[in-house]
Amino acid sequence: LWSFRLRSGGGCRFGSHADMRRLDAFFESYYRLRPVTATFTGIHDHDRRLPDWSPDGHAAALDEMRTIRRTLEGRADPASLRNVAARDCALAAAYLDVQIAEHEARHFTHGNPSLALGEAIFGVIGLMTRPFAPVTARADAAAARLLAIPDFLTGARQSLAPEIPEAWRSRALRECDGAD
Repeated sequence: LWSFRLRSGGGCRFGSHADMRRLDAFFESYYRLRPVTATFTGIHDHDRRLPDWSPDGHAAALDEMRTIRRTLEGRADPASLRNVAARDCALAAAYLDVQIAEHEARHFTHGNPSLALGEAIFGVIGLMTRPFAPVTARADAAAARLLAIPDFLTGARQSLAPEIPEAWRSRALRECDGAD
């Protein structure tokens, strides 16, 4: 993803080859773990999938984010932030810090059922809002995501904390009504 800068004849003016590999690994993981986000940002390698928000899926994602975060250690030297890739590595590390904290907390996907419903609904809507591919290809991807919704929601439900705030529960029920 970021390595296009290296192949475009620009050498390493944007950063070291090691930094570019770190960023490639970050973005490959980012989009694979967040296929709906990938669709909305124009990366269509994962259009047929929903994320895995099951307990095992969360654990694997957390392990992967921690591993990638370790590769970004020490990249935030203030002097190196003039270098584009070093700055991007620092931003990726900060993003992962937030994501790791969210995965470890009993909020977000562990406590708010609306997030899973939104992911399922927008996972399909995102395939239809822009003509990035022929309509038949987008419809096939949408059908694959629709078929994946029951397993996705089952996994997400297994990850929910036992005590869900009533406001979040009520919102999720309203979103179910809206999705019909």
